[in-house]
Amino acid sequence: MEDDAYRTMMKSWIECSKSCSQLATAAMFLPVFYVRELVANTKDAPIGLALNNWFMWSWALLIISIALSFVYQVSATKLLSTSGQLMLFPRTQFWAMLGALVVGLALFATGALHAG
Repeated sequence: MEDDAYRTMMKSWIECSKSCSQLATAAMFLPVFYVRELVANTKDAPIGLALNNWFMWSWALLIISIALSFVYQVSATKLLSTSGQLMLFPRTQFWAMLGALVVGLALFATGALHAG
């Protein structure tokens, strides 16, 4: 029964990583929408000049979060299919993925404060 509970937990973590990947993908559009709608004086103004380094770091961490999400899904699925015989560290990947998402969103908020 313990093995079945572990499989159920791992499958729910895989679903959580899919959601994290979708959130990070959607969050990558936040700086563009923020600059276009709130910072730019005109709608046709180029947004490249209004994007600051905080937004760039935010994008980098969100991309890392997406990559770690996919790496986690592959390693967790591989770990489940081999019954834990491989030396994989999906928990480390999972928490790094969540950390990159949270820090990326925090950097977006910092960039939004500095852009206005």
